[in-house]
Amino acid sequence: MNDERFNQCWNFIAELLEAQNLDTFTAILKKSCLLIDKELLQVIDIAVKKLVEIGYSQEAEWLQNISRQLEEKLNNFYQLNQQSVEFEQNCQYTEAIQYAKSALNVAKSIWFNDYPHVAKNLNNLGFLLEVKGRYIEAESYIRASLAMRQRLFKDDRCDVAESLNNLGVFLQNKGKSVESEPYFRDALAMYQRLFKEVHPNIATSLDNLGLSLLFQGKHTKAEIYIRDALTMREKLFKKDDNTIAVSLNNLGLVLQNKGKYIESELCFRNALKIKKKSSKSDNLEIAITLHNLANLLEQQQRISEAEPYFINSLRIYERLFKSDYIPLIQIFNNYGRFLETKRKFVEAETYFRKALAMAQRLFDED
Repeated sequence: MNDERFNQCWNFIAELLEAQNLDTFTAILKKSCLLIDKELLQVIDIAVKKLVEIGYSQEAEWLQNISRQLEEKLNNFYQLNQQSVEFEQNCQYTEAIQYAKSALNVAKSIWFNDYPHVAKNLNNLGFLLEVKGRYIEAESYIRASLAMRQRLFKDDRCDVAESLNNLGVFLQNKGKSVESEPYFRDALAMYQRLFKEVHPNIATSLDNLGLSLLFQGKHTKAEIYIRDALTMREKLFKKDDNTIAVSLNNLGLVLQNKGKYIESELCFRNALKIKKKSSKSDNLEIAITLHNLANLLEQQQRISEAEPYFINSLRIYERLFKSDYIPLIQIFNNYGRFLETKRKFVEAETYFRKALAMAQRLFDED
């Protein structure tokens, strides 16, 4: 903690001690809520000791009580956040949402106004709700996070660029690639102003913008951005880094859409090799590339080669996601379509019905 920060906390404490009534006390808290964190509690401890030394034991006890209440709320906030993260990592999104909402409520009771932690919680909750197909709620939280960060930070900040990127991803996932493009461009421009040189966030933005253009059918432009992202990641990371595999996977999609199947297959296979090497067990990233490779092989009528990739991808998805998950709808549909090409109509119908039932459960509210 630097001297400026210490003095800000000290003056905040002095104002609290001078508050004559609850309304004044609450107004002071709201005005200076950005100072409320673990460092403030350290300064309060110093102030309590000083008050005891000069004989103001009643004021010291009151201030110590305020400190205990703030500490309890802060600990509760961090604990709820951590529990939400743990549930998310285990793909238990319903529980993750429950704890994320509780954390957000606690955050609002601590910080009242705009605050970086509140903005981050809004963003995280938006992501979790999106995964569960609750798009209306999700979009409102993601947009609220962006608006709050733009109010908090008037200049270029990573937090703002992250929210711009996240809103772009959300819109793209809803099939609104045209609407997503300006958000990706704004995020990319901000990251380039912030970092100047090569940087992981710039590479991610290049990749995302490339995918947006791909889904709009602008294949040539998409390839430029995704190749730039790959080149940048190859400068930043070791050749077996998972982020390089992500760019290779995306480049494979572009090349597939351009009809360059041999090059596309090479990208998918290299991406899969890196992902398997960098992970101790099968994960979502591996499942994505397995599925993409299966689709490519099927497109070339290489049915027998495609089948094990479809099956392995499906097994990973079903193991990872015990509850409804939006991408599973497309996975089930694609596998059902694949089974139709093999004239396994009964099995195909099973997967089509699974996809339909999941879509109805997920999108019922929308």
